[in-house]
Amino acid sequence: MVDRSLLHFNDVDAFADWMGERGWERAPTKSCYEVLRLVAPHGAPPIILYARYRAKEHVTVQGQAEAMVRRYLRQKKAAEGDQPC
Repeated sequence: MVDRSLLHFNDVDAFADWMGERGWERAPTKSCYEVLRLVAPHGAPPIILYARYRAKEHVTVQGQAEAMVRRYLRQKKAAEGDQPC
């Protein structure tokens, strides 16, 4: 499944930092459409976020990356809910 409106471009670095806390490391991207490539030291398939042609706001997320992005967004929302107004 592919989700093209799940993660905003502004959240890519925060997502990469969050994944870094879980042992994932940034790797060089391999094409002009890749926005972020993360690899795990334990040999899991890489997580890759893509920019669609003419994409203005969101990156394309698919496969294992979609589940991880959804986890990140749930935790981000829960942390924002804990903040006092």
